[in-house]
Amino acid sequence: MRARVIVVLTGEPHPGGDVTGRWSYALLKGLAAKNYRVRCLACSSRPEWARAAADAVTQLGIDLTCHGYAHERMSIERKWRTVRAPFSYMLSDDLRRTLDAEVRNGYDVLQLEQLWAGHLANGHPRTVTSVHHLELLDLEGVWYASPRFIASKALLYATERRLLSRLRTFRATTNRVAQRIAQINGSAAVRTIPVVIDPDAFSFNAADRPAPSPTIGFVANMAWSPGYLAAVRLITSIFPMVRARIPDARLLIVGWNARTALSQYLGSPGIEFHQNVPDPRPYFEQLGVFTYPLPRGSGTMIKVLEAMAYGIPVVTTSEGAEGIDVEHGVHARVADDDEAFSESVVELLRDANARRQMRTAARQLIVERYHRSFDEFAQLYSEI
Repeated sequence: MRARVIVVLTGEPHPGGDVTGRWSYALLKGLAAKNYRVRCLACSSRPEWARAAADAVTQLGIDLTCHGYAHERMSIERKWRTVRAPFSYMLSDDLRRTLDAEVRNGYDVLQLEQLWAGHLANGHPRTVTSVHHLELLDLEGVWYASPRFIASKALLYATERRLLSRLRTFRATTNRVAQRIAQINGSAAVRTIPVVIDPDAFSFNAADRPAPSPTIGFVANMAWSPGYLAAVRLITSIFPMVRARIPDARLLIVGWNARTALSQYLGSPGIEFHQNVPDPRPYFEQLGVFTYPLPRGSGTMIKVLEAMAYGIPVVTTSEGAEGIDVEHGVHARVADDDEAFSESVVELLRDANARRQMRTAARQLIVERYHRSFDEFAQLYSEI
């Protein structure tokens, strides 16, 4: 008899949506291919994405229900919910009722994607919570003289520790995340299973894509502190060194609020800013090298995976390559020092053969890890 897996997502599994939508869809597609009976419940903030997600996963034989975020009628209700379960604002009462009904119908595994979904565990047996990243790691050493930031960071830390201490079984996306979970909850069962993306969703080209000039790029949400800091580092330190060696080099900065958050750098020579774009693919297609100089951050950087899947040579840092198992110089270049980082970018821009070899090796790594991960999920399920 086919095992029944209930998957709860904090965003719509829309393959044409945002990063969460793309990896969520890849997860569901892989589970369906392994012959699991999958019932999916998802939080939704965009009705059009909910409809598109339903159309996409129905073709996989998966039953999906999307529920809008919780909207309390009175501010006192919102405050009380925050006190009882911080950061559970997306988990509506309708979603909770649907989940309770599905649990009563019987299941083999309840899989809660993202730590905040752990608020739904409620002692249900055979539950695994996926932890994709931890603010405990992302914000380590980060400090702003702002009462709001201080209060928010304290609440994030306290909530993560509370959930990590209370839950019993975890899937971490990287070994570093798994180690921190084990430090906080020594009695928990923790297994590392990498994030997957669907290789079929990314058009691979073994040859260089045409561009008017040597072009590098960075794609991230500027509301995310590590992404913003990486963009500033690229703009102020790394790209000037690249342009000193390659005067016609271009830098594309793409992401949520890119122009707004980085307004002081608008007009910088050779740099283009594109914010809130509906689809990042046209920008990826212009790149000779994808640059991701992440100074800090935890979990797997999906944009790095996606660049590799497209066949775009990547230069990143040790934290930017976390959980991807890249071999330096084969699948990507990894450099933590600004000068070494810029040198790697220049070398790749100047060496077409190195770019060709790297894009082929990186794409193969993405394909292999996609299929391997679902064997690891099967092993995890058998142990719950």
